[in-house]
Amino acid sequence: MAAGSEIVLVVEDEASVRDLVTRILSRSGYVVHGAESAQQVNTIIEQGVVPDLLLTDVLLPGPMSGRDIADELRTRHSGLPTIFMSGYAVDVFKHDGRLDEGLAFLQKPFTPGELLARVRTMLDEAPLRAGC
Repeated sequence: MAAGSEIVLVVEDEASVRDLVTRILSRSGYVVHGAESAQQVNTIIEQGVVPDLLLTDVLLPGPMSGRDIADELRTRHSGLPTIFMSGYAVDVFKHDGRLDEGLAFLQKPFTPGELLARVRTMLDEAPLRAGC
């Protein structure tokens, strides 16, 4: 499986899941920044981090969901590839039976291979993003 060197922002409120995902991606060469909330995401972005991919849980505690975070980041970084993770069915997150362009879904639980394959596919299929 192809490794990468891109920057991945992982947003997951469950520390054990966030740590596991971060380890898997880091060991495959990705630069990973982990956050448990929208507040931590903002801190990371304010430090000048420009993610190549957002990997976020859909349901997060607090006022912003993973979808809200993705929408906010995609306004700042047009075309930011985003993978939503959840233990719930994908149909909950579709509009008119499909996910929006540049968005993907990864059902929990997933294997390291499934995670790495989905991340690599999203990065490889992402159009070049101007201004990032």
